[in-house]
Amino acid sequence: MRNKGRQVNPRGHAEGGSRPVSRHCLAMELLSILGGLVFSLWIPGLAAQVPVNSGLPHRMFVSPDRTFRFTYPGSLVLCRMNSQNQSCVTYIPICDDTAAACVAYRPGEYDGYNFEGAAFSVNELRQSNTESNCLKAMNSTARTELINGVEFRSSKQTSAAMGHGLSESAYRTFHHGACYELDIRIATSNMGAHAPGTIKEFKSEDERTVQAFLGRALSSFKFLK
Repeated sequence: MRNKGRQVNPRGHAEGGSRPVSRHCLAMELLSILGGLVFSLWIPGLAAQVPVNSGLPHRMFVSPDRTFRFTYPGSLVLCRMNSQNQSCVTYIPICDDTAAACVAYRPGEYDGYNFEGAAFSVNELRQSNTESNCLKAMNSTARTELINGVEFRSSKQTSAAMGHGLSESAYRTFHHGACYELDIRIATSNMGAHAPGTIKEFKSEDERTVQAFLGRALSSFKFLK
């Protein structure tokens, strides 16, 4: 944003006149300029690409309708709808095609393991249009957790299909007439499907490491309205 007012010299006087400019006025002008710069970072479509802090390898995702935001480590992959990025695609999906946002873990150190992929995602469950419908799907072991002041019902479950497995931690809340589910999903293949000695096992401690890493995005989630 360009300041179209008169230029101010170092002594605090406006050029072209002798009237002094108060420190209060200068402060207000600076706040106005900074406010314009901050607002420009919230433009839908650009928000997901803006580093939270130039000195830290994290990025911020802001939903196009500015309903929510979260930060995530820069090493994670932002998955688009129908993405063909290898980090985003697993036999049992770690990202739903309808997800409002999804960031996936790069295999990296787990190349050569039975690890297939993992992701944190935000989903709006439009079919659950009441709070009771939204929360009743949580299993009997669900508990209440706070994420930035908002109550979520959380539960963990596992599933399997055709030699592939999925561990899922789900967090649901009903917010302003909509049901939201935050998910951390970790996908693996069955060790029995591989010839002995050809692959390493992705163990429970490895799962906890990946879960904690994706948990950074989960713990930063915040509704904006």
